[in-house]
Amino acid sequence: MAEPTASPSLPSTTPHEPQTPAPNPGSTGIPIAMIGAYEKIGAELAKRLAPEFDTVHHSLIEDAFTEIPLLLTGDLSAPHRTGIGSNAQRAVEQRRFPVLVVLGKEAPPEIEEQVLEAVKELEAKGSATEAGGKEAVSARGPVKFLRAGVYDKNIIGKGGPPDVGRLVEILRGKLREALGAGEGVEGGDVGKEV
Repeated sequence: MAEPTASPSLPSTTPHEPQTPAPNPGSTGIPIAMIGAYEKIGAELAKRLAPEFDTVHHSLIEDAFTEIPLLLTGDLSAPHRTGIGSNAQRAVEQRRFPVLVVLGKEAPPEIEEQVLEAVKELEAKGSATEAGGKEAVSARGPVKFLRAGVYDKNIIGKGGPPDVGRLVEILRGKLREALGAGEGVEGGDVGKEV
């Protein structure tokens, strides 16, 4: 499993510091999830992308291999170590499925395929459970993956943390392009099937 790379210019992921609750648990923005190396950046991105985009779940890279596949296969009670995202403040029956998963710069290139493989394995177990007479139906629709983190001197200053404001501008544009935002995008209407 890939570990986040250390960078003196970015906040550490350890020790684990609980974040402030994500804004707007009642948001009706387009639901997204994020995988990244830094909680503070994830929390700030979630806050600044709202209300257009509802970050329902944020996982650190080391937790993403467990948390995201469970979420994508319909387990809305999936663990949520960072507590970042509107699902953390919602009752289980009110939680939302993401239609897109944002991969941060530090996320290893193979993470998408590893998460997709874990989703397939969990869905296969669900099918076996269904054959045994128990209900295991996934309520999620298609989902896209978007690699948002690209090294750019305009975003990551020399020796300092990233310019989150600039990162939000770029990410919002990429999200709109990927999802066709502004055209009444619904969870089942976008993405590649996983």
